[in-house]
Amino acid sequence: MSFFHLSIFLSAVIGLIIIAGIRSFDIYEKETFVSMVYAFFAGGTTSVLIALGIYEFLHIFGIDDTVISTPLGSLLLIGPVEEFAKLVGLVVVYGLIKKKFNELTDGIIYMSCVALGFSIIENFFYANAGENNQFLLVFRAFISTPAHISFSVLLGYAWYRYRHENKPFINVIIALLVASALHGLFDALAFS
Repeated sequence: MSFFHLSIFLSAVIGLIIIAGIRSFDIYEKETFVSMVYAFFAGGTTSVLIALGIYEFLHIFGIDDTVISTPLGSLLLIGPVEEFAKLVGLVVVYGLIKKKFNELTDGIIYMSCVALGFSIIENFFYANAGENNQFLLVFRAFISTPAHISFSVLLGYAWYRYRHENKPFINVIIALLVASALHGLFDALAFS
């Protein structure tokens, strides 16, 4: 089996294990594993496509990887782009399974699934980006994946409260700014 195929398998297995762990936090009305996997695939894929689209748009203006992959680029670009993309992924998932969003924990769980999907796809791309990058899959699975989920849960919390508790949308914007800052800081430290 080639590393390419092995990395697909490992990414999927790691993702499913983490989804099972996330589901254990839902103690009142457990979300179905199928709906969580759906959020993982649909939200993760949507968020990756949105992020890639924004990065391509930035390239049109001369903002390339040498600018983006710096500590300042992390804070001003990577964090905001990727957290915004994950928020869009959650909005897409919410639109498709909104009847399942009936308690605060659900916003956190589904956002975790979207962030996990984003991270697993990103990990796969990093691990297959060049020679001798295989170690990145394991490294990112245990460091970057929990970080992606941790930053984004704020968005799931704020989104649920906005949609179901009539809290102002500004709370979603504030959660996006905080998640973006934390994500950007994490990447800035990784790049430096």
